[in-house]
Amino acid sequence: EEIEELSPEGNLVVHPTLPYVYINQYLRGDLLIYDLQQSKIVRVVKLEPGLRYINVSPDGRFVASVAHLTGWLYLLDTKTHSVAAKFFVGPRARWVTFSADSDFAYQPSSAGAFKIDLRGLKTELKSTPL
Repeated sequence: EEIEELSPEGNLVVHPTLPYVYINQYLRGDLLIYDLQQSKIVRVVKLEPGLRYINVSPDGRFVASVAHLTGWLYLLDTKTHSVAAKFFVGPRARWVTFSADSDFAYQPSSAGAFKIDLRGLKTELKSTPL
């Protein structure tokens, strides 16, 4: 109930090994990090309005937040809770998915489909149109 009140217009994701719920706030453009053990928001990451789709990599290393209207894909590092990378994939970006080994993210949008290499990601994001 508490989480539902935080973002009635957004989406959320949970990873089985992480103690957090990650919540996109569509209108405000914030990514909220809700600590399940403390039962409170521990961080608000300001991104941009229009955050719609959200997913977490299978290894729990990244949370992907997608700005549907503008086409920006944000990758949040789950250890630091900061943006590790930002990548433009085109307007009307959709649900991002990850490979089972978390080495790649796949992102469709109106500009096409993209394969994003996450191996060794520090501050640069490599992508290849499919």
